Amino acid sequence: MIDVTERQVANRLEDIRADHRERYEWAAKRLAGKRVVDAACGVGYGSTILAGAECSVLAFDKDAKTIEYAKQNWNHNPHITYTQADLYEVEGSNANADAVICFEALEHLVHPETALWNFRNLSDTLICSVPNEVGFPFRGYRHHHRHWSPDEFTELLRSNGWRVDELFGQEDAVSPVKPNVLDGRTLIAVCSRDDSWEMSDDGQMTPERILGGPVPNSVAIVAMGKSRETYIYDTIQRWGGKVADEIWAINAIGGLIQWDRLFHQDDIAIQTARAKAGHEGVGHMLDWMKKSTRPIYTSRAYPDYPATVEYPLEWVLNRCGTLYHTSTVAYALTLAIACGVKEIKLYGCDFSYPNLHKREKGRANLEFWLGVAASRGIKVTVPDSSTLLDADQPVRDRAYGYDTEWVSVDQVGGRFRVSRVDRLPEDIPSASQVELRYSHVPEKEALATQDKED
Repeated sequence: MIDVTERQVANRLEDIRADHRERYEWAAKRLAGKRVVDAACGVGYGSTILAGAECSVLAFDKDAKTIEYAKQNWNHNPHITYTQADLYEVEGSNANADAVICFEALEHLVHPETALWNFRNLSDTLICSVPNEVGFPFRGYRHHHRHWSPDEFTELLRSNGWRVDELFGQEDAVSPVKPNVLDGRTLIAVCSRDDSWEMSDDGQMTPERILGGPVPNSVAIVAMGKSRETYIYDTIQRWGGKVADEIWAINAIGGLIQWDRLFHQDDIAIQTARAKAGHEGVGHMLDWMKKSTRPIYTSRAYPDYPATVEYPLEWVLNRCGTLYHTSTVAYALTLAIACGVKEIKLYGCDFSYPNLHKREKGRANLEFWLGVAASRGIKVTVPDSSTLLDADQPVRDRAYGYDTEWVSVDQVGGRFRVSRVDRLPEDIPSASQVELRYSHVPEKEALATQDKED
């Protein structure tokens, strides 16, 4: 069933709220006869209005039931094509549209910047609307994440590759679109793609410029942890082929495998001092880094290391939202997220050592960023041999609290199915075992204590 609390659901135009109709009718007059993408099209009334102005419309929405409703109730014009797609994932480099329309959708996204960058692959023109914080303040609406003031909206667009050419607004829920209405209910921007926009003084803007080439669809980040062995196995299984479009190596692993980019966030001056103090491994690594012709991302570039590239920290932070980087792996991962990589595989990024009980701060940091990646629709793969995300633990041990049941999880058709079976009495932990677990004593120590008790 379609959620009618946030969508305009009706099969007649007169039953659609006036301000929603007005936006599309105003846009249809501007775009008559053009090729238009209706992003987050809803049930299709807007696409129908556009098609009525002789527009050829590619309409998409992420909700399958909504698209089905559109096909059944608003599919009267042969110039409309409906499809299911997500603003976070849609790829349209071949769309060649004259304009993208995205009305009242960005406020529903945790990361609207991802959608705005995707729109750049659909067209050089964007017409979009959001609720105006000045005239329609955000008060924790169930399906919204925020509203924008005119200045905030302009900055959101500017900082994600769009130049605002005209700014319009609507005063209330029954108002037509008018120019320079900055204190009403809705803001509407007409934008053109801006390839000259700069985030910082380095003059770089697009992910392509940041990477010095096309953004890879998939990236494998490889470090020195134990699960690097799985990377080697996966590579051999592919008869020498890559497990991803690009291999991003972390620190010393770069001396052992073929890679496209290396990440060594440690300051090379400090590493040089370590090498002079007798750390032979660091000295060896610096030797081959100095000769590299492939990019090495680091905190500070040095002339003696021609391949070093200063990590674009400001650019990444403005796309990922916070400074929380306690390891080199986190820098590689957030660059992949910021550039819009579609799939990330991690090998050897385990952060588990014999002298530490399962975790150290680098692991928590990395798992935080993996959550951010997943929220943006990025596919994340961690090998079963890695302690990261407890991937090396049996599924039944990943559901805390089910001490009297065995829990198993299957994923069928994109949905999770949970099965629960009562444990046998001998499989239920004793009170002393539970107390040891609550004490967070390292596993070996806990087992030794248990043996003494037994």
